[in-house]
Amino acid sequence: MKRIILIAFCLSAILSCKKNSIAPENTLIATVDGVTKSYYVEPVVTFDHNNQLTFSGYVNNDPSADWIDIYIDGTDPITTKTYDLTSDVSLTYAPPTLSGSDHTIFYYTNTRGDYPVSITIKSIKGDNIQGTFSGQLESLDKTTIISVTNGRFNISVRRKSASD
Repeated sequence: MKRIILIAFCLSAILSCKKNSIAPENTLIATVDGVTKSYYVEPVVTFDHNNQLTFSGYVNNDPSADWIDIYIDGTDPITTKTYDLTSDVSLTYAPPTLSGSDHTIFYYTNTRGDYPVSITIKSIKGDNIQGTFSGQLESLDKTTIISVTNGRFNISVRRKSASD
């Protein structure tokens, strides 16, 4: 009887395990100034010379809707670690008030280092990259600061070079 209970417990534990995923595939999720949004990320990401990672996520896969862009340009190959303002990182947010190509209002990483930004690569397995991000972003006219918190991404990578 004890064996049956032990086997049942082990099977229950195994079947209840979830895939270790930070977010759904090809998705970027973040809370922007208190509002949580999900962004679709095309599985096209540059990974030039293994030192650069850049990708954008759009609400409803619509480039005219609000979007978030993440960029890391390292001196060493991209790896599982935290990148912050001591690295060449950029986090950009464009609100949904923009339409078409009118990208005159957006929030970006302040290069003066006044506000924290961090991007953490948690996992690189084959063609999949998962990580987290957060930061405070400054408006282009330097009058407004917004917070991006609880950011996470799970993306499929199509490696390409700058010449592609």
